[in-house]
Amino acid sequence: MKKILATLLTLSLLLTASTTAFAYDESTFSGYGQTELTASAISTYTVTIPSTVNLTYGQGEVTVTNADIADGYEIEVVASNLNSNGGIDMTHTTKEGVTTTCYLMTADGTSVTSENPVIATIKDTQISNGSAYTYFWGELPANAKAGTYTGTMTYNLYCSQY
Repeated sequence: MKKILATLLTLSLLLTASTTAFAYDESTFSGYGQTELTASAISTYTVTIPSTVNLTYGQGEVTVTNADIADGYEIEVVASNLNSNGGIDMTHTTKEGVTTTCYLMTADGTSVTSENPVIATIKDTQISNGSAYTYFWGELPANAKAGTYTGTMTYNLYCSQY
C-alpha cells in the first residue's frame, strides 16, 4: 500500500510541475490615469521665554523666531502648573512659611485661569520676517506680605489652527 501511495504522489508532483505559468501580457491593456497628490509641510518655529522673569517692574516676554507657520495657525504658550486659584504658587524668600499666588495676565489684559491657561498667543498674521513677540504680566494680591517671592511656572507649547 505504501508503494502505491508513493507512486501516486510522485505522479501528481510530475503532472503539476509541468503546468504552464502564464505571464502578464502588457499589450492587452492600455489607457491612462492621473492621481492628485496632496502633502503638508509642518510649521517650524523657535520659542524663547527667559528662564528668569522679574514681574515686579516688567513683564515676561515670549519671542518667536525662525517661524514658518501655516496660514490659519497660531502658537500658544499654556501654563501647566496653575494652582486651584488659577495662579502660580509663590514662596517668600526670607519669611519661612509665607506663600501667596501670582496671578498672570496676557498682553491684552485677559486673566490666565485654570479654565483658560493660555499666557501668550502668536498668530501667523503677527509674524513678520519669521519673528514676533508678545508678553505676559503677573501680579501679587494686595494682601501679600512685603518682600520678594519666587515660584516656577511650567508651560507647554502648541501650534494649532485658530
